[in-house]
Amino acid sequence: MKPFVYTPVSNPTRQRPPGALLFIELLRMCLKGGSEAGSKFVENLKLFSHLANVGDVKSLVLHPSSTSHSQLNEEQQKAGGLTPDLFRLSIGIEHIDDIIGDLERSFSNI
Repeated sequence: MKPFVYTPVSNPTRQRPPGALLFIELLRMCLKGGSEAGSKFVENLKLFSHLANVGDVKSLVLHPSSTSHSQLNEEQQKAGGLTPDLFRLSIGIEHIDDIIGDLERSFSNI
């Protein structure tokens, strides 16, 4: 069994918008083990940067409840659909084998 569940945010069959050079894919996942497992996951990533500027050309990981939405209390976060186990991955333009390898290595160490 995999330690996470992911759901693509965008439609994988969409067409590239006029003038767009590339797509940046955004994935949401909830890690079993909550924030503690998520912290270990983020610490183990080498290729992904832990930044709140999702949409960069490099791969990023974001834990909204402790970064971009940390000013909200727990009740407000839950009302907005944010849980402590939610993480977002913004997949950049690095080679897919490097991205997958980094994720697999990090998942195997939580």
